[in-house]
Amino acid sequence: MAYRLCLEWGIQDPAAWMQSLPAGALNQWLAWDMVEPMGERWMQIAKLLEALYLPLYARAEEEPPDASDFMPDRFYRPKVSAASILKQSAESCKAMASQVKSMFGFGGK
Repeated sequence: MAYRLCLEWGIQDPAAWMQSLPAGALNQWLAWDMVEPMGERWMQIAKLLEALYLPLYARAEEEPPDASDFMPDRFYRPKVSAASILKQSAESCKAMASQVKSMFGFGGK
């Protein structure tokens, strides 16, 4: 839990942060997280909202909101287009196929 808090709050040194906490503070954060979820649970809610809004924007022929648009400001993540992810995936698959071919001697000379 402490490392998740540090990641979400941008704390660079979790060990130092945990030493600076008063006794029992981490237990209070654990209890709070059970009542008010943090982090990736927010992303689950954001993805659900994204799916709910999609038909409304499709009817209006507008660009639908992204899941990150529903996240609190402290969870800023740069937007990455689906096309760039697919391009990266295709390139990595080609590179892996090339490595496998060379490992097993499947490349023509």
